[in-house]
Amino acid sequence: MGMKRRAISPVIATLLLIVIAVAAAVLTYIWLTGYMGTITPHQAPTQLQERVKIDAVQVSDNSVTIYVANIGDVDTSIVGAYVLTLNYTAVCRGSNNYDLPKGSTTQVPVQGTCNLKSGKTYIAKVTAKQGSEATYTFVAP
Repeated sequence: MGMKRRAISPVIATLLLIVIAVAAAVLTYIWLTGYMGTITPHQAPTQLQERVKIDAVQVSDNSVTIYVANIGDVDTSIVGAYVLTLNYTAVCRGSNNYDLPKGSTTQVPVQGTCNLKSGKTYIAKVTAKQGSEATYTFVAP
């Protein structure tokens, strides 16, 4: 009598194909994530490293000087300086370009005459070339 013999049943064959497909997908995923890790920059973008801080504001004869420190990781420059009221109306402004190497402090004069009222509170604001900003609240003498 002839007996039909099958090497592997269809269920086992299907399971083997699924296991092989999953293993191939896992290996591809591991390879791709390792590859992407090598082409991704390990350093933060430059604009995230730029940080400025206003240390002080000096007012004398309606002229304002803002003392700005670079506390970031890159050299930058101050491209804008402003004196604002508490509701953010500009009293005087300047379009400046003062170099500010990392770790240094510089004086940024606000150009023009600022008619500040004695005893009133104002906000000094500076903008660096890559967009970071700093503000400082002060009372006019």
